[in-house]
Amino acid sequence: MKLAGAKSHIVFHRNLRRGCALISSLYLSGLIAPGPADAGAWPLKKGTSQMIATVTKSRADREFKADGTTMDVRNFGKMHFEAYYQYGYDNKTTLIADLVYAKESVDVAEFTFATSKFRTASLGARHYIGKWEDTRYSVELLTTLHLAKEGSDPVPSKGGDLDFELAVITGSHFKVWGGKGFIENRLSSTYRPTNRPYEVSAESTIGFHPYTDGLMLIKSSNFIQMEYEMRAQTYVTAYKADVSLVHRISPTLSIELGGGTTFAGNNISKDTHIKIGFWYDF
Repeated sequence: MKLAGAKSHIVFHRNLRRGCALISSLYLSGLIAPGPADAGAWPLKKGTSQMIATVTKSRADREFKADGTTMDVRNFGKMHFEAYYQYGYDNKTTLIADLVYAKESVDVAEFTFATSKFRTASLGARHYIGKWEDTRYSVELLTTLHLAKEGSDPVPSKGGDLDFELAVITGSHFKVWGGKGFIENRLSSTYRPTNRPYEVSAESTIGFHPYTDGLMLIKSSNFIQMEYEMRAQTYVTAYKADVSLVHRISPTLSIELGGGTTFAGNNISKDTHIKIGFWYDF
């Protein structure tokens, strides 16, 4: 397995972590409250909080090369633990905090990289701008501090590095099979100082209720991450699909089971993952 291949595994999981946090916020916004499911374009009510804990297990034994074809690689595994918190500061602004711990291992040539430590801590806010033609608009700002260098990542981020992300989020409701759901779209750009690769991503999520206490979410996402001097050997793209079912246990507690895969890309692992999550609303 190439050294670039190890890097691609970590690039994927950075985006998986961000995606998990975003989807978790979508789930609770609509699942805990009565009425239709809402997404990140809808702010939390003033003074309310949500805590989300997720565990994701991932495996990969194939990788997309620079030309998009796949190749066999040695097994890569990761256990990803995340604590995500958001608070309704007022009726338009939601404050966000996130902490990630991960256990991972990957073989590169004759070397084996294995680490287990806290990876990142994030702070930010999402602000509701307004509504136009039945579509809601929000902006989100996130700052992420890297607490440690990824064990299998030979280049980009190390402890003390900062990432800055700006996202525009749109959300709208729809009716299906006599029930209501939502569609959310998120377009973001991440700036990384110290000459690390920057990133542009686009995500779309559909949520609807298959039964009274259940919420089905279908998500597609893609991103491109590249160095400032773009080369085919170093830029990374991914096209991913995720499906989750969230079940409400009580008015304040829900559980989610889901999974997903990377079905196309360049310089990235062909990853499959499963996830379990718990959310508490207070």
